[in-house]
Amino acid sequence: MLELAARRARFQVGGFTIELLAAVGDGPVQQAIERDGEHPLEVVLQVRNLEKSRQTLEQAGILVESAPGRAGIVIPEQQALGAHLELVAPGG
Repeated sequence: MLELAARRARFQVGGFTIELLAAVGDGPVQQAIERDGEHPLEVVLQVRNLEKSRQTLEQAGILVESAPGRAGIVIPEQQALGAHLELVAPGG
């Protein structure tokens, strides 16, 4: 699994989990802050049927990639208006 070099705090809000990361050393979180400034790093959405979601996106012309380190798919940032969007299966 990717080492983020960050402290994290998790909050359950309704049916959502919000995870906040604070860089504690050199790693992906610190690099993203240096490159882009502070901002949401990614949005991860849990979907009931990952394969059906993949097919629906691909039928719409959106080519997805496998999520690194977990069962999920990533929508490329250039196709998501610069956002890092990831879809994961339940429990992912």
